[in-house]
Amino acid sequence: MDYDDDNDGLIDVRSLAQLSAIRHDRYGNGAATHADYASAFPNRVTAASERMGCPSGTCTGYELRADLSFDENGDGQMTATGDPTYWNSGAGWAPIFGGSTPYSGAFRGNGHTIAYLYVNRPVQNLGGLFGYVVGDIEGVGIVHADVAATANASPLAGYTQGSITRCWTTGSVSAGGSVGGLAGQSLGAVRASWSTATVRGSSVLLGSTHTAGGLVGRTQGSIVASWSAGRVDAAATHGGGLAGSKSGTATVTNSYWDTGTSGWSTSVGGGTGKSTRELQRLTGYSGIYANWNLNLDGNAGGDDPWDFGTSRQYPAL
Repeated sequence: MDYDDDNDGLIDVRSLAQLSAIRHDRYGNGAATHADYASAFPNRVTAASERMGCPSGTCTGYELRADLSFDENGDGQMTATGDPTYWNSGAGWAPIFGGSTPYSGAFRGNGHTIAYLYVNRPVQNLGGLFGYVVGDIEGVGIVHADVAATANASPLAGYTQGSITRCWTTGSVSAGGSVGGLAGQSLGAVRASWSTATVRGSSVLLGSTHTAGGLVGRTQGSIVASWSAGRVDAAATHGGGLAGSKSGTATVTNSYWDTGTSGWSTSVGGGTGKSTRELQRLTGYSGIYANWNLNLDGNAGGDDPWDFGTSRQYPAL
């Protein structure tokens, strides 16, 4: 069976079972042999020359082809009794590659959302949809999330060395340190992304290298044309409205946090604090958003990633 309908080398994901199966395919090449993978992708083509239906059998990652939700009953929360596969006796979702081995394939959301992600693993490092990622993540929203871990936690990715582009999160996340609305720790680029997730950093782990931020807990790469507006609960010296801390080589450019909703007037990790009114009053690429029409695909010209809505809305993707 062909699982790459548009022949772009990315394997189609249309169900939670297929999303979970990614954990068995470190390289995103469709060569996994685990029984759960075979069940999620039945009757798949396994021959190397045409594996999963990818052109020449060369798959490089996964892409969402539908919105997904862990809320089976429609009651606004992950279903505890009706979803034993992902409830895991109360621990919730096991982050994809939540250990020392990273996921190195691509993951493209195509503008789709994953709703009501629940992770309740307060004694586990790496919390979120993904645990440890070195591949690139693009175009996905994690909404109504509820995530808890020891450190390196966010709704999207706990620890990432790849890029995060055009992604957004809502909900809440808590951890001892390196906790952020979009990424716990980021060594790569965060571009054209946003978060309104509530962030809580609340243990002795909080310090100069384990911090809490509205968008990224600790950045060692770059943040460009992004914003956050979620409340950040952390010690004054161990947190920030946008990023909790950054390494000496990290850069933050044209990125903002809401000083009113976050509870922070400063951000040790960089960025510029703005009032809700300042962030919402513009409806195009002008003023503080003049440099937000980024070239994200490498082709000539800007890619117009933002929808500015009305003068009473934050920019969205």
